[in-house]
Amino acid sequence: MHHYLNLWLTAFYLAGMRASDVPRLRWSDIKDGRLHSAMGKNNKAGSLKLPDQVQSDDVIFPELKMIEDVDDKYLVQRKISYGVKTAKMA
Repeated sequence: MHHYLNLWLTAFYLAGMRASDVPRLRWSDIKDGRLHSAMGKNNKAGSLKLPDQVQSDDVIFPELKMIEDVDDKYLVQRKISYGVKTAKMA
């Protein structure tokens, strides 16, 4: 339950990011102290200033780590859609 609270708080503190966009976040989306991302629904890009973070190429949240290819948009969307509908991403 604590993990889902972290997902919700992340969405809240990132300007109300959609729940379906939060699991797609990767450490590599952070560049020069800013989070650069595009909304999954309309592909609208934006950036937010963040405090210093450790950078990595991996997704930030573990829900998508079980997917072999996180660049496969179809598989990622299926996993996120199911998780959002059932309120369980793991």
